[in-house]
Amino acid sequence: MPRAATEDALDQLDRTHRRHDQALAALLEAAGHLAAGRAGPGDLDDIGEAIAYFERAVPRHFADEEDSLFPRLDAALPARRGDLDRLRAEHTEHLADHARLRELFDGWGADVPGPDDAAALLAVAQRHAETHRRHVELEDELFAEARAALSPEALTAIADEMDARRGRGGGGGGGGGGGRRRG
Repeated sequence: MPRAATEDALDQLDRTHRRHDQALAALLEAAGHLAAGRAGPGDLDDIGEAIAYFERAVPRHFADEEDSLFPRLDAALPARRGDLDRLRAEHTEHLADHARLRELFDGWGADVPGPDDAAALLAVAQRHAETHRRHVELEDELFAEARAALSPEALTAIADEMDARRGRGGGGGGGGGGGRRRG
């Protein structure tokens, strides 16, 4: 199936960043409600769905960057290798944040957490939001440089590799819930 001329690998990666931003905003809002003792009916679902999204989409997104984009940028933008190494290291930190969010959330069982337990999750989510914001700012800079530094053929090859990781099922993290339903 031919790729739309208006979307390339960098557009797909950027779209995943924006989707991560949306999931993170929902997580922060719901965790804030719980930490303030104002649990709403959908807050637990929102937290579970955000964490499930991170677990489902982020490892694949990081593989897209680390296995397809960053090696080409290492060659095309040698002056940015330090930034690329920093981004790789931050990916490990982000995955650790996601695992900690899951651990805290699962520790609640079927119960609405107390404000202290919710505050612990909120603190991890807030820290992750700040590190994610700085991380994506740097990636946005690099993506702009990549558009000039990489050939259309390289961008197509990256997109093809991304498609292969998805079994040509499409990008952006897929659908489906993955979070726990709680009432």
